[in-house]
Amino acid sequence: MSARPPLILAAMLAALPAILPGCATEERVIYRTPRLLENIPGVQEGGEDLAAKKAREEARRKGEADRGAQDRVTSDSLDQSRVDPALAREAAAEPEDKLVTVNPDQTVTLNAANYREVIALLSRALNTEPELQGPFFDQIVHSSTKANFREAGQDPREEVWKFLTANRAHVNRLLSRFPGGENSPGVMVSIVGRNRFKLEVTGTGAKGLKFTELWVGIEEIKPKFIWVR
Repeated sequence: MSARPPLILAAMLAALPAILPGCATEERVIYRTPRLLENIPGVQEGGEDLAAKKAREEARRKGEADRGAQDRVTSDSLDQSRVDPALAREAAAEPEDKLVTVNPDQTVTLNAANYREVIALLSRALNTEPELQGPFFDQIVHSSTKANFREAGQDPREEVWKFLTANRAHVNRLLSRFPGGENSPGVMVSIVGRNRFKLEVTGTGAKGLKFTELWVGIEEIKPKFIWVR
């Protein structure tokens, strides 16, 4: 009989929370590796609220990232300040001229792969780069044109540029009708001999032109200038 009271007392104490639910005490959860529970309010790690700890860690990481970015900017600025002046000048230079090559011996090579480029080089030599007139005559003017002047007892180099210069405005108007070379709108292409072609401006594009024909040809697999008419 003397052993029963403790058992009864223990049972009553165990049932007390169910009897008095309104008087339940605050439950404190401590979890030492709570990364899976970090979004649950009240979870603590090492006695510290995990949400507050997480916010502090994120602020620390953000601060380190900002300092790293600033360090990179400073480093880039220092690198730029140490750029080789020669490299800087090279980077700022004009784009490579694909039509005109200045060789190591200072001679000039003209690189015309089609009639549009022949027209472009003729325009440059006639208007803005007279130093190209010699190379244009030597490399781009068709041999038949040179032969015609020689047969007439004239200096072909002198006569070609005398004619083109004297008619510069009219030649420029004609050349302006060939933005796409022989594929330009309103241009009719005709064969006028072996490897020789006439590019003729037709329709409204021909109005006001003194010259309406650009004669060109192929020699040594390269496009050549023959004449304007």
